[in-house]
Amino acid sequence: MPLLEPDALRHATQLISSGQLEQAEGLLNKLLNQEPQNDEVLVLKGLCTHGLRGAQAALPFFERAVEVNDNSFSAHYYCGRMLANLGQADQAREALAQALALNPNFVEARTILGTLSMQQGKLERATSELRTALRADQDYVPALSALARALALQGELEEAEQLAGRAVRLKPDNAAAQDAMAFVFVNQGRFDFAEQCLRNALKIQPDNAELNSGMANLLMRRRRDREALPYFSKALAQNFGGARTAL
Repeated sequence: MPLLEPDALRHATQLISSGQLEQAEGLLNKLLNQEPQNDEVLVLKGLCTHGLRGAQAALPFFERAVEVNDNSFSAHYYCGRMLANLGQADQAREALAQALALNPNFVEARTILGTLSMQQGKLERATSELRTALRADQDYVPALSALARALALQGELEEAEQLAGRAVRLKPDNAAAQDAMAFVFVNQGRFDFAEQCLRNALKIQPDNAELNSGMANLLMRRRRDREALPYFSKALAQNFGGARTAL
């Protein structure tokens, strides 16, 4: 059981939420010195480390939190999320399944499971997992966006358009929603609309490598090679050179 003052944990959480990661890290280091086996502090330390140094550096803190408290669904969830970010899909699925065993309606975990299945080309499985996620929260934009992409890949373009459109209406400033809408439009052959959605997404996340690659590919497809070049350059500058799988 945690023995630290709740105010200390709340303050660390507030620092992370406000982007004051260096200050949060200093506080969390002090708290871990006081109580190194506190799973809540370990999870917060993992979140802070992820913001500062990425998934590889953050993963050990979430793994330690699981060792300390195997009943912490947040520790299992963040383990799964980091593993997914690192491309370790099978291990990610195991961790996310543990999180869902503790909290079956945890929509974020179910959405990542569906996204992993889609990345692996298991589209029917992805569709099922994402529909289950939406039963937990019908307005969860990442699940709506991912399901729209999965359905578009299966040729179910009418429903895909409805879902992507709903995601954009719910959160027009969400880059993934705009990108999902663009993906559906591309599959419908509606390239003008797709281009506008990608431009919307790039206004939100101008340095996103996958979005830049997507725009470059679309412009190349429309025989606008000169316009595509800056987008390709931006994507390659971030070492993005593979197939595009914006999520």
